[in-house]
Amino acid sequence: MNSENKKLLEKAKNHNRQHMIICCIVVIISFVLTEILLHVPLLSINNPLFTRFFIIISIFEIISYIVLSFLLDTGTKIYRYLYWIAFFISASMMLYPITSIISNIRIALPYLTILFIMGIKCLLLWKQGQYLQHDPNAQYVYDNVLFVDDIENEKEVNLPKRKKANPNKNVNKFRKGSDGITVYFEDSSYSTLSTRIAAVVYGSLILFPILIQFMHNIFVSFDFTSNFALRGMFLGCVVSALSWTIAIFYMYYNQPQTRIIVGICWIIEIIRVIYYTTVLYGYFVSGSYPLRAFILFILMDGIRYYGLYYFSKQIFEMDIPIPNEEDE
Repeated sequence: MNSENKKLLEKAKNHNRQHMIICCIVVIISFVLTEILLHVPLLSINNPLFTRFFIIISIFEIISYIVLSFLLDTGTKIYRYLYWIAFFISASMMLYPITSIISNIRIALPYLTILFIMGIKCLLLWKQGQYLQHDPNAQYVYDNVLFVDDIENEKEVNLPKRKKANPNKNVNKFRKGSDGITVYFEDSSYSTLSTRIAAVVYGSLILFPILIQFMHNIFVSFDFTSNFALRGMFLGCVVSALSWTIAIFYMYYNQPQTRIIVGICWIIEIIRVIYYTTVLYGYFVSGSYPLRAFILFILMDGIRYYGLYYFSKQIFEMDIPIPNEEDE
């Protein structure tokens, strides 16, 4: 490897280190912030088992990402897969507050707060995973692929490990160098759409139930004993999260069946809307809730579905994606 390529590689590794340091800081801040909020009287949880479980898992999570930072710094490709395993473990931690909310909706605020922090953490960790897969610096370190912004001013490169970049994505331009290495500029539109749909799906799962909880007086029944909106919105967002997660991964990995999966997701959403419309009508005719509760609930659900529609319709306006293949 010549001196110029060594400089490029070291620069790319420095970028990767900075991102992994930020990743570790995010995990640590998430743990500390949750611990602080759990000691606030309004948000305290009288559940020693959960507190113990949360502390043990969080410490394990922090150690895992610190170790991963050192492993990824070696430039070995397989450690990117270990990162995704760690990410799924982090995401699975959200199951406990979700099940706690479903089982006892009246004490939802503390668990919704925890879920909000975990959700923000997972979105940032997801973004880091995308960086490791698609960012030019990460591609250079782990795949020996050089991305360039200015194709016309391309310089010849000589990498120690000769591998072709995978052009099976939305590629604007690419050119093969003198040593057989493909140097290209990539527009990862499907990856971008997967991130935006994930933000809508998981963001609404966290944000809207919290908003309804804070606006409790608007949604509460006339006798101040029940609130249909909190449970209805939360379960609706959970259904969306469970169904759209598969579609998000199909988009992220440029699978040709993406359109079919998105269509199935919309069928599930339509079935859910039809079913819950009958439930909502039952609440309305009972006369137990003010009209403003139904108007605001429908408005919130409409915003959520508009976000899904706006981004998912773009999938049908693009070419059918070509799946990513392993480099030879």
